[in-house]
Amino acid sequence: MAKERSAGGVVVREGPKGLEVAVIRPRGRTVYALPKGHLDGAETAAQAAEREVREETGLSAALEGDLGVIKYGYRFGGRFVSKEVAFFLFRATGGEIDALEPRMREEVDQALWVSLDALVETLTYPGERSVAQRARAILLAQAASSPKDHRR
Repeated sequence: MAKERSAGGVVVREGPKGLEVAVIRPRGRTVYALPKGHLDGAETAAQAAEREVREETGLSAALEGDLGVIKYGYRFGGRFVSKEVAFFLFRATGGEIDALEPRMREEVDQALWVSLDALVETLTYPGERSVAQRARAILLAQAASSPKDHRR
């Protein structure tokens, strides 16, 4: 059995109507997913996730926390592959959604912002939906505990 390790990110920003998260539509597919990909060389999972976010969405992002690992398997070329994907929470710091290098268009048809409230329903894969639920809970808890502005 082959094993693969990948990493990905939930990238959040404050949009015009509240929190939004970057998702991708992989090339030639009708699914929506979180940006993710294989670790390169000696990269840590967090470094790989940050790189994949930049490559697949066009965004730069700052690491905010760990969202855990999902595990699943799939068949490729007649063999079973066991896959682990580590996910991290990021805050968008720059770049432009869907402004991708031409080589990345071989992998990604579109990167777009989705409201945090619609994220779980938008994502296609169950494992990524569970990651989205964890991220949503963390973000809502942060918002509830942040000091309110009491200017008069």
